[in-house]
Amino acid sequence: SAMVASLGEATAVVLAAKVEELQGSLQKRGLAAVQQHESPTTSGCVVCMEKAVNKATLTCGHNTCANCASELKARGVSEPCLLCKPAMPLSADSLWELGLRVYVKMQRKNLRPNCAWDGLLPALQKEWDDAIELWTAAAELEGPASAEAAHALGSAYKWGQGVAPDLVKAMGYYQAAAEKDHGQAQHALGAMHEEGYEYDAEFRIAKDLFAARRWHEKAAEKGHVESRLAYARLCFNGDGGLVEFSEAQKHWAAAADRNIPAACTSLGMLYINGQGVAQSLAKGRKYLQKGEGLGDKDGSTYLKSVEKRIAEVCPLLEKSVVVQGLESQPELNGMVGVATDYAVEDDRYLCTLDGREGLVKLRPECVRKAPKGATQSAVAEIAEDSAWLDGVDKATPTGGNGPNNTTRPKKKGKGKKKK
Repeated sequence: SAMVASLGEATAVVLAAKVEELQGSLQKRGLAAVQQHESPTTSGCVVCMEKAVNKATLTCGHNTCANCASELKARGVSEPCLLCKPAMPLSADSLWELGLRVYVKMQRKNLRPNCAWDGLLPALQKEWDDAIELWTAAAELEGPASAEAAHALGSAYKWGQGVAPDLVKAMGYYQAAAEKDHGQAQHALGAMHEEGYEYDAEFRIAKDLFAARRWHEKAAEKGHVESRLAYARLCFNGDGGLVEFSEAQKHWAAAADRNIPAACTSLGMLYINGQGVAQSLAKGRKYLQKGEGLGDKDGSTYLKSVEKRIAEVCPLLEKSVVVQGLESQPELNGMVGVATDYAVEDDRYLCTLDGREGLVKLRPECVRKAPKGATQSAVAEIAEDSAWLDGVDKATPTGGNGPNNTTRPKKKGKGKKKK
């Protein structure tokens, strides 16, 4: 009764007949596909009605492509087999599901999601027209299936998938789905507002960075990776609102955790420059290295510049060091540790020292490169030997006293007196 009230009695009657007709047609073609492709080595998919790829056997005993089944389940259809499904009632769920089944068939015809579908065969075009009609009705209702249908219609009209491209309709359907809390629609709507589109000579969709930022934020909070990147970029640049480095850091970090190259690079530069985060050359370099390793060209370019800066300003960064010449805390002299970071404004290394909790700030002249394999006890024994400490960061031949030799230098003994 609620369905009839929403659509009108005449429309509901027409749609009920359309649901029955389309379900019957898909069941008939699905059964034919099963019979056509059934052999000792192959099976027919009851969803796309082609030969099953990476066959998955359903609980009812029928087979389907693994991708077809996962596509349906990911979008709210729990039971992939239409052959075993009883007559579907008129509801937003049934309208959405039948249209989705046609869409999955289209994908098996190599009709990709984000591109135009031109020149469909008459039989396919008829099925697709029915799917569009069912989705249009579903989009006017309430619930998750209604939001899914509205989002699918937005994509169809944006890209011209079996329908004439219409950016006004596309934005309208994306808006309807986004207001029903559909994450992908929120991203799509944010992208349209951010990019703007020339529609025709008399009409265009102007950029609206305030709206773009608002919708990207909603999608980003749901974990949409592309919206995370877009929202972080808008916050960093202050587009569509205030500059918010902390928000940029939050979403770039979440994307970097998922190995998104551009996010790693952007996050690395935040740490290098100390924008909204405590400045850290070590963390910045780590994320730039990750971005470069994932193939980001900007990451590689920035990393070269940062490595050059580190070599000039703090060459001992993240290396083993030994403390010497510290007058304010002489008890630290001779201690071994690691220069974990560098405070640019203070011109100090931040060091962790063996046997001591917390970080110690040390001037560059108070730390030297520690000998290879140096231990706290070995260095402590020779800490009083300033000549040896003065030479620990100088290259010496193998076996000599210096970085590659942690033994105490031998002192020359007195020779025997000549008789």
